[in-house]
Amino acid sequence: MKLCWSLSIFLQVVDIRAWRLANTTESPILAPDVREHVIGGLDEFNSYVVTVSAITSKGNLSSEAVMVDTHEDVPSDFPQDFKVSTVLNNSTAVKVLFSAPSDPNGRISQYTIEYRLKDSQDVTEIIVPSSSLSQLLTSKEVHSWPVVGLLGGRSYTFRIRASTAVGPGPWSLWTTDLTVLPISAAPVPELLPGPATVTSGPSGQPLVTSPSTSFAVKSPCVFSDVNGPLASISVIVAQDGSDLEKEPTDWYEGSVLDPTPPYKVIFSSNPAVDCADATGFVISPPQGNTRRRRAVGDLPSGSFVVGDDETCSEVNKPFCNGPLKTDTEYRVKYRAETTNGAITDTPYSEKLRTGPSFLEAHQTLIIGVAAAVGAFIIILVTSVVILRRRSRGKSDSDDPDFVVSVSGNSPRKAVPLEGSFEECKGPITESSAHSNMAFVLEPSHDDKVAEVAVARTNSPGRSVSGNDHPSPAHTRQVCFRRPVLKPDFAGHVTRLSLQKNKGFSGEFDDIRGLPVAGTTLAAEKQFNRAKNRHAKLVPFDHSRVKLEVIPAIEGSDYINASFIPGPQSAEQFVVTQTPLEHTRKDFWRLIWETGATTIVMLCSNQEEGKKKNGDYWPKKQTEYYGNLAVQLTHEDTQLDWVIRQFSITMRDKVRHLTQFQLVSWPVHEQSDNAQTVLRFVQTVRANRKAKSTPIVVMCTSGSGRCGVFVCLDRMLDNLSNSLQVDVFGTVAALRRYRPYMVQTLTEYILIHRCIWEAINQKVIGEEQFQRPPTGDGLEETVF
Repeated sequence: MKLCWSLSIFLQVVDIRAWRLANTTESPILAPDVREHVIGGLDEFNSYVVTVSAITSKGNLSSEAVMVDTHEDVPSDFPQDFKVSTVLNNSTAVKVLFSAPSDPNGRISQYTIEYRLKDSQDVTEIIVPSSSLSQLLTSKEVHSWPVVGLLGGRSYTFRIRASTAVGPGPWSLWTTDLTVLPISAAPVPELLPGPATVTSGPSGQPLVTSPSTSFAVKSPCVFSDVNGPLASISVIVAQDGSDLEKEPTDWYEGSVLDPTPPYKVIFSSNPAVDCADATGFVISPPQGNTRRRRAVGDLPSGSFVVGDDETCSEVNKPFCNGPLKTDTEYRVKYRAETTNGAITDTPYSEKLRTGPSFLEAHQTLIIGVAAAVGAFIIILVTSVVILRRRSRGKSDSDDPDFVVSVSGNSPRKAVPLEGSFEECKGPITESSAHSNMAFVLEPSHDDKVAEVAVARTNSPGRSVSGNDHPSPAHTRQVCFRRPVLKPDFAGHVTRLSLQKNKGFSGEFDDIRGLPVAGTTLAAEKQFNRAKNRHAKLVPFDHSRVKLEVIPAIEGSDYINASFIPGPQSAEQFVVTQTPLEHTRKDFWRLIWETGATTIVMLCSNQEEGKKKNGDYWPKKQTEYYGNLAVQLTHEDTQLDWVIRQFSITMRDKVRHLTQFQLVSWPVHEQSDNAQTVLRFVQTVRANRKAKSTPIVVMCTSGSGRCGVFVCLDRMLDNLSNSLQVDVFGTVAALRRYRPYMVQTLTEYILIHRCIWEAINQKVIGEEQFQRPPTGDGLEETVF
């Protein structure tokens, strides 16, 4: 502030000794000849009252008081009480709280708020005019300003500054406590599910996929992620007429039911990437089966084909997009799930219909062709029968290498082979197979002719794999026998182990070359496929276990289980996979209908850190599986296995069942691992009382480990009364009743190690094992 003054008439005649400025920050004493003075250190945008006093010899004389205002400046500091808080039940807005700077240096005209996402350099600015803020009544009150349009579930940081008419003041520091917005369910989209339309030709025409088990719908990428990141987008599929309000299951559970209830198909497990092409929404479909997508034709960009994964029945994939039923009406809706589990569903679409199958579309043509083919086959079979009858008097080759000739005229029968319970018999057809408890072991004479032939394994033009080309004179199947004397077995195993198990590998390659032993038509039916854990590991028609038929339910007699004969019974073993969640009732039906009193489970529920098998038995309380009540009555946990006792009740009948679960199956074939398996087999054999009923043997797939157990159980029966050991022949014989029995080379080697241990060591005598605490195999009546 600069002050200037002059002398009045009175002061011109007096002696002025000094000047003094009053009501200023300085109040200086000035020399008498000074007529102006600059005062510093004043506050900006403030009012000051100034007087000038003359100090004379006659006394002091003061001027009138003058009021002077200082000019505005930019604020010296940033707004006070600055903080950010979330808004209740709002995932896209926050409140910014603040008050005026402590030293504004003028009238605050506006505030500026900036914010950015965590780890982002993109800053968004908001101008808040002071006129838009409400007047604060007390010094404790603060201003509040909403910031909207944020993204739920994300972290933000904020800063603020104030401005006067002169300019802005300094910024506050970025908030260090990141503001994390809550996550809520995605908004319901405006775009609804419906059929995809063609991209060429007349617009608006529904897209018809070429497979009759699928159809194309609009892209499920219709959800916004403003309320929080999306964890997945899925398509809910339901057959028209089913309960649409029911929570969705998966394709495995739903496809076997009629009508098919809602089931979920995962469209994207990473919508942020798969749907990045859309503006505010997701649109790009995930990678699918490219072979099927090419068959769709003019598939629009961003559409999705429902039912285009034909591998669902082969590989157990969660929420798989399996084939639909032909000529059937469905409805679909889309579902978005956020990372915290909040769910948003669209309404269901209108009815969408799959096309008819080839058989349905060409039924008349197929019937005509089938009739013609049938007539041809009848003529052909009649001609063959006539020719065979004419040659009936002729004898087959006297080649000593053959026990039974393929022409069927030799009166000799195949001799049951050591350790392989009639290994040389071939496949048994469905027509001659058992029906549950009436398993036909002996094939017809014509079956024997086609199935039984023994040849030298080194004869020209022939290999032990079973895939060789027979000589023109005879059509023969090689008999898979390689017996070894017990005293020579240790040396035999040693020879097979040389050169990194080269001998074992060669023998196992021969077993893998076995011809297919039968058809699997029942397992391949559409309504039975979902009951199989793996598409290739299914029972043969001639040896499958048939459950009692439930009226009006297709495939109710099917379960993935096979009968395998033994010395006590033609149905001594029932080999099966561990039950799927939707086949548990069928499994307990199998236990009851076969009369089984022993279950051997060769896997744990979790192996190598992955959950592979669910508990199919109750833990504490009684559980009901259809009409059967199952209760756990006793559990004995040991180092390598667990023994459980169950009671099973149907109406007034009670049965007792023992389950042996080996929880530490070896992954290598060392001798200590072999001892574990052998001790387990011995434990089962020692504790099994009711040997007239089947023993149910299971592993995850119902093949590899089951084959090891059955093979060992059969061969241990023969060790005490036979001089020969034939692991090769026994395994080959098992594969006639169920595919892939003993599935890996490691398992094949493990059998040899176990038999070696059984021959050369005193393992644990059967009489040393503790009997079960309850009546295994007994049935009583409940009144």
